[in-house]
Amino acid sequence: MNHTLFPAVATTFVTLASLLSAQSSLSAQAAPRAFDVHSIRTPIHSLPDDEGVPYGIWAAGDAYKVAFDGGMRFVPYAGSDVQPAPTWSWRTVSARVGELELATAAAPRLTHGDWRAEYDLGGLIEAYDVRADGVEQTFVLRERPASGGDFVLRGAVTSSLQPLAGEGRNVSYVDAGGKARVCYGAATAVDAAGRRTTLGTTVVDGGLELRLDGGWLEGAVFPLVVDPLLTAVTVGSGAQVTEVAVEHDGSFVANVWYAEVRVTGTDHDLRLFRT
Repeated sequence: MNHTLFPAVATTFVTLASLLSAQSSLSAQAAPRAFDVHSIRTPIHSLPDDEGVPYGIWAAGDAYKVAFDGGMRFVPYAGSDVQPAPTWSWRTVSARVGELELATAAAPRLTHGDWRAEYDLGGLIEAYDVRADGVEQTFVLRERPASGGDFVLRGAVTSSLQPLAGEGRNVSYVDAGGKARVCYGAATAVDAAGRRTTLGTTVVDGGLELRLDGGWLEGAVFPLVVDPLLTAVTVGSGAQVTEVAVEHDGSFVANVWYAEVRVTGTDHDLRLFRT
């Protein structure tokens, strides 16, 4: 059996709905006259092991899913004809200001709510916000570093895709056919006073490097947030959605159930919600 976001596809509508309808934010998105299927998100959650395979900690947006156990792993829905399924994972290797290392935690501690996951790295927080259009990655420097100099953050990237630096400081990750599947967005630093500046993003051996000018950092008001965005690029062949079912249930006020199967490679994920 494939290890999927919803492993038991044969589960009844009511059982699956108990997971999704418990989220008040989903109900808030279900206004009958303003409903947009592309705005649906699956909250961060876990379930029991699937035939001995750990389920993990997952969430999903319109065109991707993301895992947070053992680090962040981003999986775009690319269709069934893409083999192997494209994946993209990030692990922070270092975060330095001058010679001062801020990522001092030997084993970063994960905490999460419905829509935000955070890793405590020691001198900074690595966070991910689950949005319909992508995963917003942020790094939060809570206090002014004791050392001066440029802020340089390095992440190890593991992926079946190859990086391709593009215009506007974005980095696209492409498959063997040259099609973009994942985009790592241009990073911006925002301080507590609302001042903004851009960071340089460079492809380095094994990953990415983000660099913030030390002169700007010296005048910043803390806490400081560094904010790129990770998105699934909607260029490719193959259907992301392979099966759709709609059912009406008169026992609910929000009484139209919508079920779909989303695919990447051999991985099939079942999503169910009501409106």
